[in-house]
Amino acid sequence: MQAGGQHQQGQQQGHQQGHQPGDEQQRRFPRFPGGAAYRETQTRKTTIHVVSLLAIALTVTYLAWRAAFTLNLTAWWLSVPLLLEVHAALGLGLYTFSLWDLDADLPPPVQASHSKVAVLIPTYNEPEEVLTPTIAAAVLLRPAHQTWVLDDGNRPAVARLAAELGARYLARPERVDAKAGTSTMPSALG
Repeated sequence: MQAGGQHQQGQQQGHQQGHQPGDEQQRRFPRFPGGAAYRETQTRKTTIHVVSLLAIALTVTYLAWRAAFTLNLTAWWLSVPLLLEVHAALGLGLYTFSLWDLDADLPPPVQASHSKVAVLIPTYNEPEEVLTPTIAAAVLLRPAHQTWVLDDGNRPAVARLAAELGARYLARPERVDAKAGTSTMPSALG
């Protein structure tokens, strides 16, 4: 109950300052049930970083000890598990690197562009079940752009699908170079 009260209190303060509830946070962070965006506290982040670096340091120390004092080159096949331990250490390093700063701010969304943008979807006999979500997602991208379905199969059903979803359709008269050939067609249209 107390967390909900704090959330409502924060909303009221935001209204008093002229902000809509969740303006900044909704754009940057996922929303969880209850409407609050979750962000790690600085203490928690520091603790996670220290534990991560400690785990990596201990792993490197262990691997150095393992390589220096436990390997028997005359019975090398008994040392094969070391490869698995090195693999696990690399995984720990990559995991730590990828999750180091989850609360980083995203760049602001692009509202307008002076450049022309086109999304090209080359296709050759892919089923409509594959094309439908691809075309639908491409049409919804921002900023404003053109979405082209470049069909080497020259299928009327795909032409209808593209029109229904708001994309442009283009079929090549000749089928050479498979999908790669369709990617250069819209440049000729301007």
